[in-house]
Amino acid sequence: MTERQPHIITYQGEQYQAINWQGREWILQETWGQVHEDKPYFWYDPSAVAIDRDDALLLKTHHNPHYFPHINYTSEIGAGLVCCLNEFHFGSYKIVFILPKGAGMFPAAWMYRHPTVPPPTPGHGNWLNEYDFVEAYSKKNTSYKSFHLFRLRKLDKLESQLHYYDQGHKRYKIERFNLGWRDMIYSYLKGPYRPITIEVEWTPEHLHQKVNGRDHRIFKGDIMQHLQHPMRVVLNAGIRARHLYDKNEVTTFRIPEFSYDSLINIS
Repeated sequence: MTERQPHIITYQGEQYQAINWQGREWILQETWGQVHEDKPYFWYDPSAVAIDRDDALLLKTHHNPHYFPHINYTSEIGAGLVCCLNEFHFGSYKIVFILPKGAGMFPAAWMYRHPTVPPPTPGHGNWLNEYDFVEAYSKKNTSYKSFHLFRLRKLDKLESQLHYYDQGHKRYKIERFNLGWRDMIYSYLKGPYRPITIEVEWTPEHLHQKVNGRDHRIFKGDIMQHLQHPMRVVLNAGIRARHLYDKNEVTTFRIPEFSYDSLINIS
């Protein structure tokens, strides 16, 4: 398979650079823009997105300064992001990914409710619901592990999160991954991290997530009132700790697979 190049699509009267990956169109930024005003130190850079010959999505970070006049700020780090314009709802999901190796990384796979408006600043009280399949944070030594005396089984700086508003207050339901030490040891010995597989079953009654074939978390009961609406899927590289990031470094968040089967197609 040859590498594919971005093309232009029109959505709601606006033009976007897009790429076709695994049967879906993905734009190379958010619909509301290329930089988040609360995190302007990196921007959504189309040149940081590629699909390799094995049909894996590559989301990179690299030093690529870009000036944004509407915030009067030069964002120094370009990061790959893709946003699918389809709505996703109840069904089964599978995401296979390999974490980028670098300091201060912030790769994520997530979905949120829209209309397609710029997300409000946290605390404004009108953020629409969001579910993060995974958010990951690497340290200065590039590790995604964090030792904590009272959390010896969940040392990974990877977590799933549900963001929602309840009676005007923003709430979080956070659950850390438990991958063990094998991935970190493997990465030091052989280089790239091992693939991680997330599988999610989302129905009107529950959301059940597995990581590498093992149960990770389940939502059911009253909390499911916040998980009834279609959402838009976003996959992105990013920087969380900019003081740790090496400007001379290029990192790659590799995603070999994203699949979705609607509930109506599930037997």
